[in-house]
Amino acid sequence: GSSLCLVMAQRLVRKICPHCISDYHPTEQELKDCGITPEEAAQINFKIGRGCVHCDNTGYSGRTGIFELLTINPEIRRIIYEGGNQDLIEEAALRNGMRSLHDAAIIKMKEGITTIREVIKMTIVE
Repeated sequence: GSSLCLVMAQRLVRKICPHCISDYHPTEQELKDCGITPEEAAQINFKIGRGCVHCDNTGYSGRTGIFELLTINPEIRRIIYEGGNQDLIEEAALRNGMRSLHDAAIIKMKEGITTIREVIKMTIVE
């Protein structure tokens, strides 16, 4: 048997300042960069921090983690043993229910914790 059972990746995204949070209407380019369709956008209450004395006019206060967990199941173990590349492993992981860092960031955005700009910035790094 193998001793590898789980691989975790994490990133930190900035949290919207609770003192100056307000509604935000993203641009078409922001939606495109984030991979969100206009139909999906209509269902999301986007937020942004305007900037205030509490956040030093940044619109953000603190950070929160987003996580991607790759469980090494029999299919992924086989791909690894056979020398499969990252794309094959990622396809199998997503097929088996892994949530990507991007998807985790989208959830934080939909919850009003972070902004679409943070999601885009995180995705560029990914």
